[in-house]
Amino acid sequence: MTKSIEERIGELKKRQNQLKAQERKLKARVSERERKARTKRLIETGAVLEKKTGIQLADELDRQRFDRALELTVTLPDNTTPTISQLIRQAYQHVQAGTPETNTPKEPKEEDMMPPAYEPHMKKLKE
Repeated sequence: MTKSIEERIGELKKRQNQLKAQERKLKARVSERERKARTKRLIETGAVLEKKTGIQLADELDRQRFDRALELTVTLPDNTTPTISQLIRQAYQHVQAGTPETNTPKEPKEEDMMPPAYEPHMKKLKE
């Protein structure tokens, strides 16, 4: 017995629907893995930030303050004024490129820390 063309078309459509359902499941699995990987990266990045700076961003207001702090500018000796976030990005690129002087991080000395004269400026960020 041979199947009619209509029956064969019906079977093919059924198979096509099954394959589409499998494709949707696989795409959902990939999306879930990507989401989990991103979440893990964000958590690890936050942990490094907290460890290196001692800053705990407990709530939305703290996160907004930190965001504003990253956008502060610094005047360098060559009179350029990059933002803090740009300086961090440049430093990371140097480390990524393997620049020798940046591959061996040193703990800052007490005298290298921010002088008390700058504290009032930093307090403005909390307002």
